[in-house]
Formats: sequence, C-alpha cells, structure tokens
Amino acid sequence: MTGTHAQQLYRIIQTYRLADRDPRYGQYLQMLERGQITDLMAQALLHQARQFVEYLRVHPNLLMKSPSQDQLNETGPPDFEFMTLEEGARCRYGIRLTDRPRHLLATGQSGAGKTSTLRAIVRGIDGMRNADGKRISMIVTDPKGGVFSDARQLMGDHWLHYSKDGPPLFSLAAPEGVPPNVWINVLATIFAARASIKCASITLTSIIKWLCNQLYPQPSEHILWPDLRLVLDVCYASPPSLWASKPEYQASLVQTLEGFVQGTGPLLQTFAGLDLERDIIQEGKSVVFDIPALYPPWIRGFIFDLLISQVLFSRIARHRLVDTTECVFIMDEADQDASESSQAAFPDQMSPLSLLLKQGRELGIACILAVTAIRDTSMMVLCNVQYTLCHNMSDELSLLQAKRTLLLPPGAEAMLPGLKPGEALFRESQGAWPHPMLVKVDYMPPNRTPLQEFDTFPSVPSKRLAEMPELQAALAALIAEHRATRMRQARQGKPALSELSRKVLDLASIRPCVPVARLFNELGKPSPTAQASARKALEEQKLSDFTEVRMGRRNVLLIRLTDEGWSFLGKQPPRRKGRGDIPHWHICQWLCWLGEQRGCKTATEWIVPGTNHPVDAVWQTGKETHVFEAVVGCEDNLISHLTACFITSDAVDRATIVAPQKSKLSELKAVIDAEPTLKPFVDRIEYLPAESILSELWP
Repeated sequence: MTGTHAQQLYRIIQTYRLADRDPRYGQYLQMLERGQITDLMAQALLHQARQFVEYLRVHPNLLMKSPSQDQLNETGPPDFEFMTLEEGARCRYGIRLTDRPRHLLATGQSGAGKTSTLRAIVRGIDGMRNADGKRISMIVTDPKGGVFSDARQLMGDHWLHYSKDGPPLFSLAAPEGVPPNVWINVLATIFAARASIKCASITLTSIIKWLCNQLYPQPSEHILWPDLRLVLDVCYASPPSLWASKPEYQASLVQTLEGFVQGTGPLLQTFAGLDLERDIIQEGKSVVFDIPALYPPWIRGFIFDLLISQVLFSRIARHRLVDTTECVFIMDEADQDASESSQAAFPDQMSPLSLLLKQGRELGIACILAVTAIRDTSMMVLCNVQYTLCHNMSDELSLLQAKRTLLLPPGAEAMLPGLKPGEALFRESQGAWPHPMLVKVDYMPPNRTPLQEFDTFPSVPSKRLAEMPELQAALAALIAEHRATRMRQARQGKPALSELSRKVLDLASIRPCVPVARLFNELGKPSPTAQASARKALEEQKLSDFTEVRMGRRNVLLIRLTDEGWSFLGKQPPRRKGRGDIPHWHICQWLCWLGEQRGCKTATEWIVPGTNHPVDAVWQTGKETHVFEAVVGCEDNLISHLTACFITSDAVDRATIVAPQKSKLSELKAVIDAEPTLKPFVDRIEYLPAESILSELWP
C-alpha cells in the first residue's frame, strides 16, 4: 500500500468500519492490503468514502453488525423473500409459514410503506404451498378500499373480491361444528362489547335464541339464522319486560340496533351467508373484503370480530390442530382492532383478535397486521407476534414502544424518524438471528385501478317481521303468555298501595309523559315526604319506573308504567311509539304536543321518504316538513340521521336537535359543524333545549 491517498482511504475504512456497512469497502480493504489500488484510484475512492462517512453521521446505525446469509438461515431459509438487509452482505430475507403459523406486525406513520409491505407479503404467500402441499387461504380486509382490487389480475382466479355495498353477504349463522347456544353467546358478547352495551348482552342472547327456535324448530345442518334487523323488529313489537330485566337494557339495545342497521345497509341482511371455513378455506380460495367508510367505527370492529370468530371457533370446536399454516388473516389499518382499548372492551380483556394471536399457532391460522401507532397497540398483540417491522415513525411514545419491542441498543430508536419509505427495522423472535436489522422491503406499487365489478354470494335474503305471519303469531302468543303471567304475579303477594300511590299510578296511565311534579300538582300538591313515599312504593313493587333528568337549572322527575303497573290497574298497556329510554320517549311526546299546540300535524317515528330511517318527531304544515332528533344519552347515530334527512332524501326542510342541556347542544353543534358532508345544510339545522319545550307546554 503506497501513496498518501491510499493510506488515507485505508485509515477511513478501518476507523469508521465501512466494510461492515457496505461490502464494497471490504473489497477495497483487501485490494489496498495487496497493493492493487493505485494512489490515483484511491483519490477517487477517498471522495466517495468521505461522502459515505458524512451520510453515516446524519443517518447513524447503532445496530449490531448485519448477519451473513448463513447466520440468517441457520434454522432454515424463509418460505419466500420480500426484503433486503441494507448493510453488510445485503442478504435477502423473508418469513416462514410452512412449518407453523407465525404472526407479523408492520407499523409506521402514513406513507412509510406499510400497505406496500402487505402487498409484497400477499404476493409471496400466494406463490407458496404449506407443508401439506396445499394453497394457503388469505382473508384480506381492506378498510381503505381498492388497495387489493388487482388481486385476481395479479394472482389468479382463486381470488374473490366482495364489497360492503354489494348484495347481502354475512349472516349470524354458526360456523361448522360450533353448537348454536355457544355461538349465540359469542355473538352477543362481541356485539355488546363493541357497541358498549354490556348490560344488554343477555337481552340480545334471549331474542336470538327464541328466533332461531322459531325459524327452524327441528335440529338441522342448515339452520336459518335471524339477522339483526329482524331482532330490531322483535324489540319494537315486544314489551321491554319480555326480554330484559330492566326497560333501559332493551332501550339501549334498540338504539344501538337502529344505528347498526342504518350503518351496514344490506351487508348482513341474510339468514344464511358466507362461511369463511366452508366457502373459502376448504375450497383453497382467498378473499378480499372491501369495506371502506363503515360507520360508526364500532361496526367495523364487530364485522372483523365476526370474520375472525367464524374461523377460530369452528376450528376449536372441530379440534382442527395442525402443524402448518392453512389460513392467514391480513388486516390493514388495524389500529382500532389491535389497540389496548379494544381488548379492554371485552369482559376477559380478550378480543377475538387476541384469541387468534394466542391460539392460532395450534389451529393453523396466522395473522399479519398493519398499524400506524405502535404506542397504542395492545401488549397481547406485541407479545404474540414473531415478526416486527417498524417503518418510519416520529412521535415520542411510539419511538419508546418500538425501542422496547425491538430490543434496540441505546439511542438506536433515533434511526426510525430518518427511515425512507420502504425501509424498516426488523426483528424476528424464535429465529436464528434475534437482533434487530435494518431492511428494505421490496417495493410493490399501489393499485390505482378501481374494481368495476365485485363478486356476489348466493345468500338467503332475510325477511322483516311483517313478512312472516307465523313468526308474528308466535310472538303474539309469547307476549300474551308473558302478560298473563305478569298479571297473575301482580295479584299475588303484593302489599296494598297507599291512596296517593294508587292515584299517581292511575293518573300516570291516563296522562303518560306528563312530568311527575305536574301530576302531584293535580293531586293537590302533597307534602314532599308523601311524594317520596308514593314514589318508593311504586318502585319497590315494580309498578313504574322513575328517572330524574337535568334540564337547564332544574331536575325533572319522569315516570313510565311497567307491564306490572298496567296489570295492577287492570288496563291493557298501549302500544308504545317512540324509541329510547324514559327521557328520550318523553321528549318525543312533548315535541308532538308542542307541534299540535302550534297547529301542526305531528307524529313520532316518522319514516323519512326514500329511506328506512325513522325520525323521533315531525311537524308538518302545508308548506314545510320539520323533523326533530332528541339526544339524551346516545349520539352515535346523529350524523347518519341527518345524512338520511338531507342527503339521502330531499323531503325534509328543517331539522332540530333537542337535548336536555345547552352545554350538550354546544357539543353536538361542534360535531355536526365538523362533518364535511353536512356543511351545505348547517343553516337548516337548529338546536333547542328541552327546557324550552317544558316552559311552553306548562308555563
């Protein structure tokens, strides 16, 4: 080695360990030691080396020296390769699935390359076979819409593509091998957890069990399962005490089911639909579910849980234990499903996704997830993935979580904000090389061609309760039996009511929806002590329900008779029109009274023309249709209500939002003003505190 430039080049390569970062500098080092590089050549290479050193200062790599190909493949080569190590020998690497299922988590901010990574993995899995020589089925959920619409074009006719906007697709039917009673409990638990109505879980279970028995009373392999729209019809036609121990449970279930039916459209309106195990996996097919813009967000979570549970519980029930991978769930934009809050919604802190990650190893199911913020990802997810790919991220909490998950050396998390699209820090657990590596994922261009025609499934369309006379007759008989039982119980063993309690009960039956204070005024304004005693007696004997609601600066006490109360009076309970709990029901009736007082034609549960959407109340004159939505507790469906009134239909001139307090109205106005689709209609939306209605009805 002669010449000044050659000596400087040799020193720079040794000092900065450039041979560990780029194999070319290892070759230069050997050539310098043999004297094969002239000083003139060294001068040119010296300029490149200094630029490389400057690059390393800006983009430091504090990871261990990259492994060789032999070190990576010590326990066996990957089934397919989709990434390249950025430094050292530039080895190719991938993942293994044939010997057993392994889960993968890809994370990083928008534009970092997560979706491209999923597309590369899908292409790789499609080209391989499992240990049994069979094609691995993939179930891809696409919440963006159109990302995987080229699957059939790229990979073959064994790919199917379904859309949420197509004909009915999913049913509540139990998958193969799962006993109906077990599956109904699974469904009710998932629905109640996602919709945050845990107290209504038993109510939903009871209705579905009864409907299953009515739709197909004899055991059969092909049982017709009710859809949730039929469950809602049954709730409308039934007294609350028939299914629920408290009226509020059924009221909250009804409110939630209304939002679900509106949000999903025809997607789940079938008595027998697609079964992933029977129709996809056993047929050796793969499927993409195109489900963008599915709102409220909890509905998307419920559908994902339904898909996972179909496969998971079917295999558990059939003891389908295998030593290879037969099915892979691929979920893009899975932040909501993999979050800690998603797990906390379930009674045992275990969502179907968590169960899949824990038990999929024995059942032949793998899972590949893409999330944006690893900081919110559940520890149950992080503890059960074998492959972790961290793309570019910059927020502090995600950097700290990535450092803990990847077991990065001190300071190495600073590499993450500088990663280019497609670059990632990768670590494999239970593999030959347990240390994190800097990799570049093969770029697979995103799809930009929308699919013009989706596949359809030959499902059994569901029916409404009004279309099923035999079911109507069975429900009427059940209600009659229930009321007879309640009446018999009310006559037995009940202590006598005081005169005031009896008068309050009788007056409330004659004048429903009048505030309790007004009823007591008509009864001569008894003392507060007497009023409290009368209320206590009615509540203890379950003859009526009371609710106190804050309206403006005062509390307003409301009453509604129970079925036992009507039976006690010997009266037939009226068919109640109106949804929701006691305050919601009262406000709807007050709106009708106020409209009639102003000379309008009024109604509750008015169906907006051109939709299946009922509004809480409507005022109609010869010139105008004015609708009202009362918001007391649940506001999830408010945007869909207004969308139906102003966008889906053109029959509504004005809408008014009613709430008990002005502060709540301010919150609702902010939500509505922030909705882009409602911007053209904000001048037709008004806000009214319930206190104003009271003041006008009872000055």
